[in-house]
Amino acid sequence: MRLLADRMAARPPRPRSLPATTALNYVAVPAVVVPLCFATGPGRALLKLLVIGGLLVLGSRTASRAVTAAVTAGHGLSGSAEGMSDG
Repeated sequence: MRLLADRMAARPPRPRSLPATTALNYVAVPAVVVPLCFATGPGRALLKLLVIGGLLVLGSRTASRAVTAAVTAGHGLSGSAEGMSDG
């Protein structure tokens, strides 16, 4: 959130676009990971791909929840995010 504070202050995301973006990420990750799993075949590399795919989905969910919480709480350039200190 702190990295995107300038952009979000200038043009805050619409509340409806955040769930759509999250849903798009949930669809995009399996769309890429599943074909790679079939191309890789069984083994250690397949397990690594599945773990990476799971981490991507969880990271997307976490980032979406953080941005949604920051937007609804009204955090912008003037204040720090909850739990974050500037000094």
